[in-house]
Amino acid sequence: MAELASLKNLFDKEGSQFITKLLNEFVIITEKLKGVRFCVEINDKGEMSFLKKDGIITKVERTLTRLYEEPIKYFNSLPQDVKDKLPKGYRIGFRYYHSKEQDLIVYDRLPINGLILTDLKRLSTGKVIDDLSILNGLSDLLRVQSPPVIWYGELDGAQKTRILDFIKTPEDQLQKKFKTTSFTRYVMAMLNPDVKKTALQNDVDKPIDSIVFKFLTDDGK
Repeated sequence: MAELASLKNLFDKEGSQFITKLLNEFVIITEKLKGVRFCVEINDKGEMSFLKKDGIITKVERTLTRLYEEPIKYFNSLPQDVKDKLPKGYRIGFRYYHSKEQDLIVYDRLPINGLILTDLKRLSTGKVIDDLSILNGLSDLLRVQSPPVIWYGELDGAQKTRILDFIKTPEDQLQKKFKTTSFTRYVMAMLNPDVKKTALQNDVDKPIDSIVFKFLTDDGK
């Protein structure tokens, strides 16, 4: 996957009109999380296989590292009626946490059963499912933490103006104008003034990785 561009870099490169057009689309804003990439594929027969970031988790890897043993055991131990309800022909993506400490971030909490559901993809077409009701329903079925979605829908005029205002402001003026230099902190507080915590932190001022904007066009791109 190509490196994600920041909105600030896009603004500098493409200009205000381009960013405004993006912000007019349906927007999904999620918290990007540290953690181990872990996926479960369910084939058309309902058989499960387990994957890491770059491919199948082999028996040798399971023996040598044992990093993925807990989530694999968890899925293998699911009741049969739950396994029968899993979407066939799909890959379910997660972030797995065996510790609160991830790289340079120490989280306050571990997610439910150590897993946060992050994505769902149809194997035959590569189509990514963004419908939050489907993802939340799947999280409930699996008894794992739901996707860390901060915003899901269209932004109103005031929200778009405030995002653009932050992006356009020179970095050395951010603290004076917005009382923060963190775009993540600013956006989270703007979209939900009552927010008190993030996906795994008990305080919004504690460090997280970043937030990701996903823009969905009418033609499904």
